[in-house]
Amino acid sequence: MPESGPEHELERAARDFCRIWARNRGAIEEARAREALATVLKGVAPQRRYPDVELGTELARCLPAEASLGTLEEDLSRLQVGDIWLALAARSGDDAAIRTFERELLAPTKHSLVRLDASASFREEVLQRVRVKLLVGSSEQSPRLANYRGRGALATWVNVVVIREAITMMRAAGRQQAEDADLVLLEATSSGPELAVIKAEHRVALIEALQAAIGALSPQERNLLRLHHLHGASIDQLGAMLQLHRSTAARRLEKIRHQVLDDTRRRLLENLQVEAAELDAIVERIRSRLDISLERMLE
Repeated sequence: MPESGPEHELERAARDFCRIWARNRGAIEEARAREALATVLKGVAPQRRYPDVELGTELARCLPAEASLGTLEEDLSRLQVGDIWLALAARSGDDAAIRTFERELLAPTKHSLVRLDASASFREEVLQRVRVKLLVGSSEQSPRLANYRGRGALATWVNVVVIREAITMMRAAGRQQAEDADLVLLEATSSGPELAVIKAEHRVALIEALQAAIGALSPQERNLLRLHHLHGASIDQLGAMLQLHRSTAARRLEKIRHQVLDDTRRRLLENLQVEAAELDAIVERIRSRLDISLERMLE
């Protein structure tokens, strides 16, 4: 067997994937995992491939709690595998991955930062802090790129981290926050075309409705969301904290997320003069980005 190349890459990923799956979820046939992984790895662009990191381990960690053997290929296909690979390699110190991370992910966030503070010195300080937090970490915390689970584009995830860091810095310095800071953050959670079709006044109402829906949760429910979305607690960790089976903890978390969306929809229906179908379209556009929106609003 060759020591490098696609086949070796796949064999290693399948072996590592099965080891983590078996430890956390039960028995699995390596041939089945290999077949599912082969399909998703085939779609990863060459510039997103970094063979010297344990991709299989990372993919097993990133799969949602409800993933099953019967839907393994489908569950894997929903992940941004190329972005997961890049994030893993960058935080592992791969020089090529770090250069790509800097060029394709950090540099474009300057456009968002200009809306909060146009000075170059502010932008550079924000980006340097983000570099350290995401790629290096500290003695108390591992690199925050480990919190990325591939549910949405890594570029969006990084952009939100940068905006949140900028807002935190402004707040700590006692500076007045830009009036549209929350709007900048909400826009960062969705691609331009998705949010552009939502009228400006509806975007403001959406922020207010989300904040109110989160505020209506019980302290225990908010704490569960905060542990997962802000502090990166996994489903297994949440289950241990709550003394629940991981599947029960996953269902409880998903129930709260649905509650937030349903309450947001209800509040928007009360406050906006729009048809139900249009309202559903607005809510659907933020559904896949809810994780990122919650990170900001749970601070």
